[in-house]
Amino acid sequence: MSRSEHPLDPDDVHPAAGGRVPASDRLAAWIDRALRPGGLAPRRALLGALAAMGAIFAVDVFTGETVRLQSLYVFPIASVALHCDRRSDVALSIVIAIALQALGTTLRQEPALARVIDTGVALAASLLAVALARTLRRHYQASEQRAATDALTGLPNRRAFDAVLEAEIDVRRRHGGTFSIALIDLDRFKALNDTAGHAAGDLALRLVSDTLSARVRASDAAARLGGDEFVVLLRNATARDSDRIRDTLVSAIDLRLARAGFAVTASCGIATFDRPPASAAVALEAADRAMYAVKSARGVARGAVH
Repeated sequence: MSRSEHPLDPDDVHPAAGGRVPASDRLAAWIDRALRPGGLAPRRALLGALAAMGAIFAVDVFTGETVRLQSLYVFPIASVALHCDRRSDVALSIVIAIALQALGTTLRQEPALARVIDTGVALAASLLAVALARTLRRHYQASEQRAATDALTGLPNRRAFDAVLEAEIDVRRRHGGTFSIALIDLDRFKALNDTAGHAAGDLALRLVSDTLSARVRASDAAARLGGDEFVVLLRNATARDSDRIRDTLVSAIDLRLARAGFAVTASCGIATFDRPPASAAVALEAADRAMYAVKSARGVARGAVH
């Protein structure tokens, strides 16, 4: 089975010759993160917004009546609403922005009525900016969740698992340690689809996903790669640990499918890495070979979905 390489993340910025990242690439990456909901760390977004508010206030006071910059406060407020999870952070940014605007109008000795009107308009604009940013954040997160989830089983899909596996490999490069990958393929699944129909095949796949969700450790990550293939990342699992986990998972899957009346079983190959592999694709290839060896030893053909 051939596996495509992990797609490039939009945040990836590759060094030019000599190991230095061009300034234009760094700027483009920063803009991408700043405009993408959740792209900036909440603390960094909040501190950056507060610094921006301070700069807006200083320039606004310095220029006096010549240049009015009060409308610019909505941008740092929107940034906090876009990147920060906690409502308290958003409320804090609004309070500070309104206070700075009120202080600015006071220092300019504007009439009381004008200060009240400016404060009311600033509050309304801030609340509108927050509402729009939070709505955008919710829609973006929901879209990302759908893109990372297998629609049939509810498990993470190949795209999501690749990202998790690449992150695990990065951790092992920095800190060392062992992890394993269990690749599961269903035996005689094509025959089930051909004889009982796709509805039965879909039910079998959901039963497998339910079993994995119930049986894997909290520290592990299960996913559906596609078709009748599933995978589990076993963090900090040695070869002996993985063999025991594999036996438990296969027995549980076989029992669940048998109770549903399906003549389908599971084959599982394990690849254990004491040293980090070059990539997620390389790691999955190793697990795929191990699973194929298990199938060959059992004399069963690989399943397929049509």
